[in-house]
Order: sequence, then structure tokens, then C-alpha cells
Amino acid sequence: MASSLTVLPEVENVLRSAKGPGLLVGLEGDHGIIVIGAIATKHAAGDVQELLPIPLAVAGSFDRAGAAKTPSPTLGLVAAEIDDKGSITWRWLATAGRGDLLPHVQTAASDWREEWVAVRATASASLTYVRGQEASKATLAALGGVGSQLASAETLYLTPDASQSLADMPSLREGAPQASWDSPLHVMAYPCLTSERPAFAPVVITPQHKVKPGAEIHTARLHLDALCYVRRDTPGALAAYNAVRQSILEQIAGVSLLLSRGEQAAGAATIQAYHFLPPGFQHHVSLLYPLAASARKAEEAALAERRAAIHAMLGLPSDRPLLRIARAVPIEAPGAMLPAPSTRRLADVHVGIAPSRVKGGTQHLVQGSYLYYHYMQDRFNDSGWGCAYRSLQTLWSWFLEAGYTSTPPPDHAAIQTMLVMLGDKEPSFRGSKQWIGAVELGFVLDEGLGVQCKVLPLASGADLPDKAAELAHHFDTQGTPVMVGGGVLAYTLLGVDWNESTGEVAFLILDPHYTGGEDLKKIHAGQWVAWKQYGDKAAAGGKLLHADAFYNILCPQRPLGV
Repeated sequence: MASSLTVLPEVENVLRSAKGPGLLVGLEGDHGIIVIGAIATKHAAGDVQELLPIPLAVAGSFDRAGAAKTPSPTLGLVAAEIDDKGSITWRWLATAGRGDLLPHVQTAASDWREEWVAVRATASASLTYVRGQEASKATLAALGGVGSQLASAETLYLTPDASQSLADMPSLREGAPQASWDSPLHVMAYPCLTSERPAFAPVVITPQHKVKPGAEIHTARLHLDALCYVRRDTPGALAAYNAVRQSILEQIAGVSLLLSRGEQAAGAATIQAYHFLPPGFQHHVSLLYPLAASARKAEEAALAERRAAIHAMLGLPSDRPLLRIARAVPIEAPGAMLPAPSTRRLADVHVGIAPSRVKGGTQHLVQGSYLYYHYMQDRFNDSGWGCAYRSLQTLWSWFLEAGYTSTPPPDHAAIQTMLVMLGDKEPSFRGSKQWIGAVELGFVLDEGLGVQCKVLPLASGADLPDKAAELAHHFDTQGTPVMVGGGVLAYTLLGVDWNESTGEVAFLILDPHYTGGEDLKKIHAGQWVAWKQYGDKAAAGGKLLHADAFYNILCPQRPLGV
């Protein structure tokens, strides 16, 4: 019987809101089991287990009614029961039946994450096989050869700059103090090619197979990318030989299983592992995707069915792209989007601003993250004419952050070129300083991202408060940032604070007319992002909205599907 049970408060919050059964995810600590995740699913534990990094395992199950039945957990028989009042009873099912009550303690995610390090090991392999009846056997044999090479005790795990070997670290606390759960320690596997000539290379080469004359030989690239969690005090050599080595070998086994099931798409040129941290999850999930030698957009479409199945398995919503390649955790900056070439842009700058003046209002806000684009970024002087371009870039960044695209926002020249190609503008528009409006933004979002937009016209800026209900509904259902354009001004709208009874409303305005540096304190102090009401002044001075000007409100619609 487990000596103790530790449960994250985030897990209990998920359990209280769960409407059906699911699985508990945990790992073995010094004194017992730590439950770090709860997945609302009816799938078998074995299916979910394949997606969990070592040493995570399915530790049990939960249900709202009666005793939870644990479908073959690997750490133990932990069961959680949730009653109608939200109270949770934990049991240790050492034998059949309801089992003994299990006392537990809560711990914050930060408390236990400090004791664990995420380690990410990568390697590449070239698999050769003959197309035809024996292709799967040849490919599986090649995979076996890759596993044999990487299983060797002579395999080195070096940091990308080859300055450190994992095996030489006294402990991960001393050897990689900067590594954390959110910023994995990245090492590359260098197998010894031959015992006679111990030359090390990061690419594993499988031998050519004897084939009949005229046979069609194919090569598939295998990119191994295994993620595991290791105690921070673990010696590097022990971490390398146990957790890291095991995670790589398990990933090879997963690739073999994928191929044996015939899931590799025709013409697939590579099999790639990706790691994701879905919203609400306290741990990563690792997925293998068979990819064709094609554009990223085509790859995302080809994997839609596979993603939908995994969404269902993990209890993820069926209308959000949470497992697209664009949402995978990058090696360069785990958990963060790569910065633009010239400017490190600020994200979600509305967080921490002063509240609105609306009494008794309800806030309806943008869902997800965005980047703040404004005048003068990238050393490009668009002051006085580029506000709508910058608003467009902010809107586009939301779709990038949400995983709908892997293409960064277009610059001014690309926007102008697209509008000329669409026939909306004359060729002379390229390179000009002409202002664009909401309609043009809609054309670019449709052409570049396939995003449809709803346009709300305003005969006067004074009519904006009349759109409070429609805008509140937009933020609640779509969650995308909105562009408001009229006269020669454009703003990005991030939310509304609306009192339905009194009709009082404030708008969360992100102003692209800011010309300073990426200084959040300065942006907040200057009210370049702030709650504004009709009649308030803009951050740059003057009226925010004009009663004698016509405006359009552009509301991008979130694409459905995964």
C-alpha cells in the first residue's frame, strides 16, 4: 500500500468540474504517489499511457458516481470519487472492491516541479526499405538496428554545443541548474558507429538491404525527440542510462508500432515526434506524426483525423487546434513562441492594467494570447499611416499563438502585395503609405489564413456602445481580438466590460499608435492598453472616437476543428 498520496490542487479542480469518468496521471515520489493530472476520457489506460513521458503513468481513475473502476493503472490502484457537492474521496484499491480510504496532502505545482527536470533527447536516423510486400519488415528491422545502436552504453548525450556530456554531470542540479520543467535540458544522442573506429555522429545510418534487381528503394527520415522527467538530484550518468535511454527506446517502439499498424501515410518521408502542453495540463504529452515531404499546411490537414482521435482520448475540446504541429513545444524556446527577427514583442499586455470604471459590469475578454504590434517596430517608420497594418499583425499573431498557423504575421510590404494580387488595390499601392481599413484586413485574413470575418458597421463612433451585446457574444464564443477602424485611425479591441442592466460599457483598447520601445510599464502608464469609454481621450491625445466618422468593426471568426 502506498505510504502517502500527494495531489495537485489543479487536479482536484478538474475532478470537481468533471461530468464523467477519467484517468489519473501520476509518478512515484520519495514517499508515495504524486497525482499531477486528471484526464476526462473513457479510453483504455494503455492508450493514454503511450502518450506520457517517462516516468509518468496512469495511476488510477475517477468517476462522479460510486466507486471508480481503475482500468489497469501502472502505479497502483488509486481511485477518486466525486459526490454531487464536489467533495472528493480518495481510495487505495489494494484488492477488489471499494478499498481503503487514502489520506492525502495537497501541494502546489511549483513545489514539486522544483525537484524534477525535463530532459529532451534528440537523434536522427535514415531508414532504408524496399517498397512492396516486405517493406514493413525491412523498415522494422532497420528500426531494430537503430535501437541497438542507441541502446549501447557507449552512446553519448551531449548538449547541442557539445560543451557538456550528460554522463559527466554530478547531478542535474549542478550540471544543468538552468533547466526546469518548462525549459527542458536538451541533449543530442551520438552513437558509436563501430567498435574499431569510435567515431561519433548524431545521425544513425541503417545498412542497405539486399534487394532484387529493379526493386524500388525508399528512404524515410526518423527524427527521434524523446522527453522524460528526471529527479534534479539524479547523477547525470544514471539519468542518461535509465530515463533518457529508456525514453528513446520506447519512442522507437512507438514508431515500430505505428508502422506495423500501417499508419504511415503513402509517400511519408519522415516520422517526427512532437511534444505538447495542452491548456490545463500539468504535464506534456508526446505524439508521433507521419509526415509527407510537403508543405506544413498540407501536413496539418493530413493529420486532422489523427489529431481528432487524440483530442477525444485526452478529453480535449473538438473545436480547438491544440495538437497541431504549430502548437508543439519548440526546442529553441520551450513553451514560448519564437520572437520576430528584429523585435522581441510583448505578449498579452492587457494583463495587470487598472480596472474599468463600469460598476457591476461583466468582462468578456479575448481568449488566448496575442502579440502587441505598434508603430515603429522593426525600425520601420509607419507612424501616421500604419496603425491598421499593426492591428492586422496583432490579429494574425493570435492565430499563430493559438496554433491555427505556423506563418508569422506579414509585414507591410507583404500585406500590400497580397491586396494587389487580390485585385483590391492598383500596382502603385505597393511601397506606398496608404491607409487600409477593416475590409482590407478581412481580405488578408481570408487569403492568408482562411479566416472568415464578420463586419459590424457604425454610422458614428458614438454608436459603439450600442454594439456591446454583439461584442460580448463575440468574445465569449470566438475569443479573437477585434479591429475597429474609421477615419484615419484603427484600434485593436480586446474585450468589453458591460453592465447589461444599466447599459454602461467600457472597451479594452490596444492602441497601435504607440511609438516607444517594448517597455510594459511605459505602455501601461501611457494607457496604450486600457479600458476606455466613449468620450474618453486616446492615449496620444484627442478623441478616441469621433461622432462624425464612419467605423467598421472587424470580428474574425475562429475556424472550427482540430
